[in-house]
Amino acid sequence: MLDLQRTLHSLQGMADWAQLRHVTEKTTYRSVRDERPEYNHIRFDHGLMVEVLVGGHFGYAGTSDLSDAGVKRAFLKAVTMAKQASSFKVHDFSVLQRPVAKGHYSSPVTRPLDAVSAKEISDIFVDATKAMKISDKIINRYAMTMIVETEFSVVSTHGSEVHQKFSIVNTDFSTTAGSGSETQTRTDNG
Repeated sequence: MLDLQRTLHSLQGMADWAQLRHVTEKTTYRSVRDERPEYNHIRFDHGLMVEVLVGGHFGYAGTSDLSDAGVKRAFLKAVTMAKQASSFKVHDFSVLQRPVAKGHYSSPVTRPLDAVSAKEISDIFVDATKAMKISDKIINRYAMTMIVETEFSVVSTHGSEVHQKFSIVNTDFSTTAGSGSETQTRTDNG
């Protein structure tokens, strides 16, 4: 796990002000079509955004290389960009544009998302697509979920410290009925 405070401390002195924002995101996709599991996929994203203030101008850089060397490269790139752009600035910014922010937030959840197994989700959707078969004219039944778990951590040289964790669940159910050459689809996105 990246220690943002330690990392920021090691880079202090290279900018008038600096902020590190670490983001991790896990997106899980699960779907069932006509009572058969169809798609099970998990995608992980992570990275670090560096924001610096140098000579009255902001500079930014991002990296997915979370090693000390990778973070330092991104930091130096942001400093270089701020220095180069400062000769063209139309306003002299200060740390007043970045007030101290402190806080913690987690999405309210009834049940932790990692407590629900892939099998449990598939079983729910198999049962849902089975329940959608209310007529012989139903030719396609589909159930899908996208589960996004995002975590942000922010620290700055003037004392900001924010940690946020968001849990988002999106579902989609659809049924297609057909008779002869005509079809109709109904969906319910939640």
